[in-house]
Amino acid sequence: MPHSSTDFKLEIQNHLDKNFSRDIKILDVGPGAGMYGHLLSKYSNVLKYSLGFKLDCLEIYSPYIEKYNLKDVYNNVFEGNICNFNFSNYDYIILGDILEHLTIKDAQTVIDKINKNNQKCIVAVPYLSKQGEHEGNTYETHLQEDLTPEIIKQRYPSLNLLFGNEGYGYYINYNLKGMKEILIQEYNNLIKKPIKFKLPTNTFSVSNIMGCKFEVLGKNKKNYNVKFIDQKDNKVVYESDITNNMWCKTSKQYFVDYKIQVTDKENNNLVFEDIYNAENKKVYIHFASKAIGDTLAWFPYAEEFRKKHKCELVVSTFHNEWFKSTYPEIKFVKPATEIFDLYAMYEVGWHYGEDGGINHNLNPLDFRKIPLQQASPDTLGLDYKEIKPKLTFKNTGPTIEGDYVCIAPHGSSHAKYWNYKGGWQTVIDYLNNKGYKVVMITQEPLGDKWHDSKLGGTLKGVINKTGDAPLSKRANDMMNAKAFIGIGSGLSWLAWALNTPVVMISGFSEAYSEFNDCERIEGPKDKCRGCFNKVRLNAGDWEWCPEHKDTDRHYECTTSIKPQIVIDAINRQLEKNS
Repeated sequence: MPHSSTDFKLEIQNHLDKNFSRDIKILDVGPGAGMYGHLLSKYSNVLKYSLGFKLDCLEIYSPYIEKYNLKDVYNNVFEGNICNFNFSNYDYIILGDILEHLTIKDAQTVIDKINKNNQKCIVAVPYLSKQGEHEGNTYETHLQEDLTPEIIKQRYPSLNLLFGNEGYGYYINYNLKGMKEILIQEYNNLIKKPIKFKLPTNTFSVSNIMGCKFEVLGKNKKNYNVKFIDQKDNKVVYESDITNNMWCKTSKQYFVDYKIQVTDKENNNLVFEDIYNAENKKVYIHFASKAIGDTLAWFPYAEEFRKKHKCELVVSTFHNEWFKSTYPEIKFVKPATEIFDLYAMYEVGWHYGEDGGINHNLNPLDFRKIPLQQASPDTLGLDYKEIKPKLTFKNTGPTIEGDYVCIAPHGSSHAKYWNYKGGWQTVIDYLNNKGYKVVMITQEPLGDKWHDSKLGGTLKGVINKTGDAPLSKRANDMMNAKAFIGIGSGLSWLAWALNTPVVMISGFSEAYSEFNDCERIEGPKDKCRGCFNKVRLNAGDWEWCPEHKDTDRHYECTTSIKPQIVIDAINRQLEKNS
């Protein structure tokens, strides 16, 4: 933890005050919150004067440097590991709660170096203390959990006990001869001073990383009531009673505009209040889907969140290159990148629970009952309105002479297809007769027997741009097309984002599922349709049709969509773009 034990801190002040000159060079290793810097360089309320020591510090975990304002406490602040740091120019080394974080070998090496340099050191050690990482800081892990006075004497024979109790000890590597009488005298003087006893103060902290967490640290035994209040309606979302060195956390991991109120249960006094405020703080948003459509639909709300909260926003998607140069105020990282010093973190996606139902700790609403794009503002606490992303794809000009229309008839599930027999060929023939070329741009190759069979045979009268190709080339073809015809798939979302007039044919989803800026064709009202918005898609079943599979009604949602309906929609879009 960044805060060490408060045991014997007054004695340590007196020990250095009476036995060392103010011109010695002191290095505080692993200062955390800077306790020794405050103890030895600032004004002492007990001693009634400033101790006046000048200290440097070496901190391994960079976020602590800013969080605890270490540059205001120490003369010089270094970032690094004591195991490979050159500390030979210092007279005195403070290893406060450090040895337990090092391996035995590394700790022995550090102590040996100090002794060989004829440097003095003081070592503070908690006994039999177990601890893992703290708020993402893996350096907080204890690697020597078995330390006791006996073990310390065995492993570090040059260290002698200075002060200690059953849980904590201070050790030094120098001889106290000549200091003993002074220490006794000063200790007796301390006893005579009318020092008012003051309980150690507990510290409170709040984290908004995948849920809101409140934690109490400290040795002052207190009982607290903690309320997490949604400021939107001032209702208590979660409430818990905890004591010191405990934490509580909400199960809801999406954005809630929280106010946290903490009361001392002994007197019911409000002792702490925190109101969500991300301004100028680091917030991380991860988009959990690799799908083209999901990413294009959800991403624009990252920028809306940044603008609303005026935060320092970090974003990870599986397609950062689509957005990076057009959103310069956002820092992009790869998924799973470890980000330090976060104020908040959220994950946008469609999340199911183990029971197959909606995981309402990650998604406030049933995402099957709202537009796909709304899942993002729903998670991030923003108002929904249809927003197109600003993409990095460049229009390098047409690669096909004359007017043309792009088509993308393939999808990731047979249920997404337009399954009217001969439907695509009828539309292609109509467009060719009107003087339009038809360009097929799916990854699924034209001429492949299995894929062609899903379209009623190999399509004729098309320019073949299928197969593997960079998405930037697909985008360029779309940007120069008069229209795009597709199904409920990622390429339809790409055409929408690029402002290409879109005709979308989809029976397996309800009309509200996709974007509004298109000619949307759905199955007749008297036919089964919209199964995608009722039950979870079984991606492992290519012929998925939850209600009518292997019957004469299999895929009736699109087998009942006649070509003339599609042709009429195409003409409306072509007229807009003429």
